[in-house]
Amino acid sequence: MEENYVKLLKYEKEYRNLIKYEVSLLDHFKWEQKHRYFLLIPNFLDKKIDTDSKGFSKSIEELCSDCRIFEPDPDLRDDLEICEKQLRNGVKKTLLQIQEYF
Repeated sequence: MEENYVKLLKYEKEYRNLIKYEVSLLDHFKWEQKHRYFLLIPNFLDKKIDTDSKGFSKSIEELCSDCRIFEPDPDLRDDLEICEKQLRNGVKKTLLQIQEYF
């Protein structure tokens, strides 16, 4: 029984490390894209982006969802997560959808 408990603790520690790594990757991704966010903010404030449309919000939410479920490592990816190719396809789809709002 004690052996199983020790194994469980080991897996829990590994799981926590993976979660920390995932958060670091997401933070890094956001940091790398900071200039794009900076360029969008003035357009948003100047009302150059039509956010009244439900389609715009839905497209952005789908993109955010894809980013949340992206797992680059195929060994760690489960059935509910997506690979880089699927993420890229989602980004392309979103870009095509939101271009009409600019």
